[in-house]
Amino acid sequence: PAIGNPAQMNAVSCAWTFCLSTGSSSADAAGGTVADADTFDAASQTWTSVAPDLGNLCAEFHACFWAGAVSCASPTSCMTLGGPDGSQWWNGTAWQSARAISAGRGSALQGTSCGGGHCLAVGFRAVAGMRRTLAELWNGSTWTIITTPR
Repeated sequence: PAIGNPAQMNAVSCAWTFCLSTGSSSADAAGGTVADADTFDAASQTWTSVAPDLGNLCAEFHACFWAGAVSCASPTSCMTLGGPDGSQWWNGTAWQSARAISAGRGSALQGTSCGGGHCLAVGFRAVAGMRRTLAELWNGSTWTIITTPR
């Protein structure tokens, strides 16, 4: 459903008959690639664009590949990771910034999974020049870095 050419979907997550897909599409009028998000209702097999209004977030980037990971616990509870503003929370109606805690230079969250009103995101951080595990927990309003086994 994304407008522009080329368009691509980067990630998808489903909860019951609701799915949320994120990706990007080309928009010459915007001067490059723009973020895209769409919901899919499996019962009616219809797509609806819910592309975030990222404002100037992507204006300085010719390629704004937004949301490399997405997880939905329900149609009103989805988390995305990636992009210039980091995480975004979908409440079923609108997007809100859910920027994760910075674990320092050389850190990144790469995957997320949600259940209920909580999401766990995992990735890595640099400690003394070496990569170590990183996990952050979203409680519906804020992130907390949690201890990992390694």
